[in-house]
Amino acid sequence: MRGLNSLHPLGMALVGALAAAPLAAQDEAVTDAVEAASEAAADAANAAMAKASEKAIGAAEGIPESQLAPPPPISVQPATPSGPRNPIPAGGRFNWFRGAVLPADLYLQEAQGVIWYEMAVDANGKPVSCSVTESTGFPGLDDFTCATAMKVAEFEPALDAEGNAVAGTFTDRHYWRFRKAGLDAFSVTISAIVRSDGTVLNCRVVNEEGALPKNFPGDKPCGGLATGGPWRDANGEPQDRVIRFTVSVESEAPPEPLVIKRETPAE
Repeated sequence: MRGLNSLHPLGMALVGALAAAPLAAQDEAVTDAVEAASEAAADAANAAMAKASEKAIGAAEGIPESQLAPPPPISVQPATPSGPRNPIPAGGRFNWFRGAVLPADLYLQEAQGVIWYEMAVDANGKPVSCSVTESTGFPGLDDFTCATAMKVAEFEPALDAEGNAVAGTFTDRHYWRFRKAGLDAFSVTISAIVRSDGTVLNCRVVNEEGALPKNFPGDKPCGGLATGGPWRDANGEPQDRVIRFTVSVESEAPPEPLVIKRETPAE
């Protein structure tokens, strides 16, 4: 029988099983994966040998291959959870802190840094506690990290060696990067040439006041400008044009506190 290579479906299943296994359960995962791949390969080989034997008998007896009984289907048993593992974040952990708004005191401190934290997770996948194992250097930021994670984190529970859900521990880190307030008042004036064929040339910023947003496309400020085609005269003829436009943003406090009502989606 030929050996399985990494491109064979069974070989790919074996590689996937090894990649997904936790480090603490590699040996057991290897054993289980090899046994599963060997059983599947043996089933496939037996089915192929049975079909070849039936074809040989049919040929000897003059029975066309189209009238031979089809081989029995190969049944592949689904893999069962095996080996111990730690809790796994449900849906990933990368959105836990996205959009988190730092309290005012942490903002004024320009708090940032790397935190290592540990969460205890019960057998239902619910976090029950959070502790800091390596501080950012800002105690308030450490507390904010754990408080945020406890509110939003969800897990697939840990498993024991028999695949039963048990309590476990999840350890991870997060890097907090301080960012200044996003959108202050600013003004920018842009100039460009639009040719009669719709081509935009020499587009550039000719004046700016205030702090432009970090994501402002200063290298391509005219992106999408000529999607409607060139300028035309009264007779409909395309014309060259030099254009200049100004974009400005102002920021002020509302006259009274904003009250935003959330509408309930219609069922």
